Amino acid sequence: MQNSNKLPWKTRLGYGLGDYSLNIFWQGTALFLFYFLTEISGFSPYDAGLLISLSILWDLITDPLTGYFAERLKTDNPYLKIIKYTALPLCLSFTFLFSAPQLLDSEYNSFITCLLVLLLFRTLYTLISIPYSSLTIQLTSDTLERNKLAGIRMYFGFLGGMSVIVILTAAQDLGVNAKSFSSAVGICSAIAFLGFLLFYHTTKQAIKVTAPISSRQTIPLKQTFTAFRKNRAALILISMIAGVTFGLSFIMATIIHYFEYALEMPQYAGYAQAGFIGIALIAIPLWSWANNYLGKKYTWVLGTFITCLGLFTLASMPSSPVLAVTAYTVTGFGSSLYGISIWTMIPDTVEFGEHQTGVRLESSIIGIVSAFQKLTIAAASFALGILMEWASPSVESALNLEKIALIVAIIPAATIILSAIMAQFYPAYETEHQKITQQLTT
Repeated sequence: MQNSNKLPWKTRLGYGLGDYSLNIFWQGTALFLFYFLTEISGFSPYDAGLLISLSILWDLITDPLTGYFAERLKTDNPYLKIIKYTALPLCLSFTFLFSAPQLLDSEYNSFITCLLVLLLFRTLYTLISIPYSSLTIQLTSDTLERNKLAGIRMYFGFLGGMSVIVILTAAQDLGVNAKSFSSAVGICSAIAFLGFLLFYHTTKQAIKVTAPISSRQTIPLKQTFTAFRKNRAALILISMIAGVTFGLSFIMATIIHYFEYALEMPQYAGYAQAGFIGIALIAIPLWSWANNYLGKKYTWVLGTFITCLGLFTLASMPSSPVLAVTAYTVTGFGSSLYGISIWTMIPDTVEFGEHQTGVRLESSIIGIVSAFQKLTIAAASFALGILMEWASPSVESALNLEKIALIVAIIPAATIILSAIMAQFYPAYETEHQKITQQLTT
């Protein structure tokens, strides 16, 4: 393993380009797929939601299995090899995803065709995203350098998301039709493929083989899950991620509802979304610095405090739309910390688990954690649907406003605060991780 404390900027930036490409797909499907299926392809909202939900459930299987098999592949640099041969099929499947519903006239056949393409796309995405995240472990064992990589990764990921937003929004402005939308998606796929090429040729020079092919672990799947279950750092981190993911799912899904039903000013929702997401340009470098100089535990608490400050402002139902937009921007500033911290802490749990159990799990840990995160997203989506129906925001009353405040602010704040409480029990912080790494290398 490469143990140098610092990586050259060429390697850092090249690694970030991988997340730029991945976020073209992640944000493209998250922000535009439901719209495309309902407004262009003619699916009912129920069918569109069912398609997306089934794909999330599919990830619960493919994420841990990809992690398990990726670290056991009998080849040099297995993570990069998987990415190399999967990048082009992923880009093609993304383009095809926004064309598949148009291929057949039958509504039933269109549903099945779209589902199969969506499952193919999700599988190919997993085959890249899990090995990509695992590369952090091989690039460096230093937790501070991993923090820098996580910050750069989040920054490039944000730029990738903004790129797909700009391109697909421009397609909408040209006319809501399948041809313009599919063409724009093709452009996004071409840009993503270029990003993968640059990422691969830059990063492969910095990767060193961690062990001879013949000596890599071939432990059975059952023993892998047993080792994971004994990894206290990974289990606590999962609880932290679950709290944050559940809360952020509520926040992002209800911004429009807040302005439409609580303030009756839906025209300001776009400003709130831009503030919530756009503030990351400023926040990410600051949180990366804070993680290095304040430590992950105190920085997590600080980020939670700022996030909840914005949420509690929203819960008070301010009459001023400017104050509400500001509150969402503050919430976005605080919550932008979590992406950096999570992708710094997950690699650290690898050494912690190896020290505890004697079994080194790399991409297996990332695959299992990713599966739990997807399960949390699915649970949050289900709970949000029930609560929004319970609130009945279309009927105006003081009681309903209280219900809206509970959904958009109080519940997210509660789950995020729980994550900060769990963070106090996370064992693999900087000093402890450094000691563990030294013991493993001696």
